[in-house]
Amino acid sequence: MTALAIALSIPACTDSPRSFGDEVADPDVPPRGEGDIDGWIAVGHYVSWRCEPAPVDVRLGSPHRPQTRTCSNVLIVDGTGEFPVGAASVKEMFDDAGQIMGYGVSRKVAAGGADGWYWYEKTRGRVLADGMGPPAGSCSGCHSGAARDFTWVVVP
Repeated sequence: MTALAIALSIPACTDSPRSFGDEVADPDVPPRGEGDIDGWIAVGHYVSWRCEPAPVDVRLGSPHRPQTRTCSNVLIVDGTGEFPVGAASVKEMFDDAGQIMGYGVSRKVAAGGADGWYWYEKTRGRVLADGMGPPAGSCSGCHSGAARDFTWVVVP
């Protein structure tokens, strides 16, 4: 119930088109837009990236509860400083029974701050985020506190 309350309190950024016309067969970069990204996730391209070996308890205050497993592409894994365009991660979100209940995707699409990130989250069939950058209070609002380029990703 707590997870539902948190999820409902987060403003959704879902004014995006179902497709941005991105390449949907690229295994290294997720497409944008619910209509394309759901199929890309279902194919499972991201599981060949560097992934946490098992679900982990989330950080205090995270809306992605109770456990997640994050997979990161090579552009997140390698390097320091601001991530390059194309850097991406996929977060599997697990319920109390250990079943995947949703996915979160972040993808760097342009240099220079929060406006350069695409965010997508779908939990229990409900799209909570599907868009770019701010407004505050959404994905960018929380991720602005991250130590590195708007992402909390810790690469295993």
